[in-house]
Amino acid sequence: MRNIFIGGGTASGKSTIIYLFDGHPEFLVNAIHFQIIEAFQNLINNYNEIKDRKISDKNFCFFLKYKEKNYYITEQDLENILLDIDIKKLERYSNDKTYPNHTSALEKDFLEFNFDFQNFMKNLKKDLENNKDSALSFKTFIEKFYYNFFSNWLDKKFILSNEKSIVSKLPTNISSIEFALNNIPNSKIIYVDRKSIGIMKSRVLNFIKIRNLDIKDFDRYFLIFSKGDFLKKINYQKKKIRLLKKKFPDQIFLTSLEALVDDKEKEMKKVANFLNIKFEEILTKITYLSKKIKENHLDQINDDRHQISEKSEFFFNIMDSNWNNFNKINKLFYIKYFKVFLLSLYLRIKFLFIKI
Repeated sequence: MRNIFIGGGTASGKSTIIYLFDGHPEFLVNAIHFQIIEAFQNLINNYNEIKDRKISDKNFCFFLKYKEKNYYITEQDLENILLDIDIKKLERYSNDKTYPNHTSALEKDFLEFNFDFQNFMKNLKKDLENNKDSALSFKTFIEKFYYNFFSNWLDKKFILSNEKSIVSKLPTNISSIEFALNNIPNSKIIYVDRKSIGIMKSRVLNFIKIRNLDIKDFDRYFLIFSKGDFLKKINYQKKKIRLLKKKFPDQIFLTSLEALVDDKEKEMKKVANFLNIKFEEILTKITYLSKKIKENHLDQINDDRHQISEKSEFFFNIMDSNWNNFNKINKLFYIKYFKVFLLSLYLRIKFLFIKI
């Protein structure tokens, strides 16, 4: 199986493109974010801190191969890996028989999810235990994980084969992309590089919603958020992904939510060409288990309905530039709008004198 990872920053549109892949016969698509990459990064980083490793035939164990070295994985290690993967979330979705559809931060709904969690856990551990005699690579672990995952997802009879591609999410941190490219051979990254102003709008909308604040104050909160570190993090990721694209041109494809809205068929044809698969119209439809779940979802971006003032846009554009000195930015910002204030005051006084 080939791994296709969907990357992108916070509120970039990763879930949207996940559901565009859903109905295509080449893909096994999972919209749940399993934090597999982070789990293994944590394991490797903390491995030397784990004491008293004793190999015993009575204990479950397997070996993980990383950088030409075999890591002995105990049953407790595996439990820690699964916790880091956030397996409890999968168990909760399995018990609830639903999981959230994240195509919109403002209009969340839930999709049916018929999953046999207990059988999944039993078969995964058995599958790993049968691998005692040879070390697993990260790629093989992911394949075993997803083979058992799709085998126990009962809503649809998945056709499992080595010719299929597994489509899954990456976290927002850029290090996960580097880890995947360096440690999972032949993996591909579809990175959703949404415009900074759209990401900021989405973040502000989510902030307002979860705190039950007044949407009329959207512009004020947007201006406040623009002055924080969040925008710096966005710009750092944008710079980093372009450097990685130069380093791995055949493994990273850059798209954007704006490109998908502007012409989703044209953009998804580019994606299909990058992945060397046949383009099918289903790639332009938001589906779940191959059934359409959203009408006109990509005809517009919901965040665009919320306008910001000229003042907020001016300040944001300065912050989004290459300016590094916050004091200079503030100085320019206040000079511009203090002039506007003085001009407005002058016109009012002049108008009063004319009336007199």
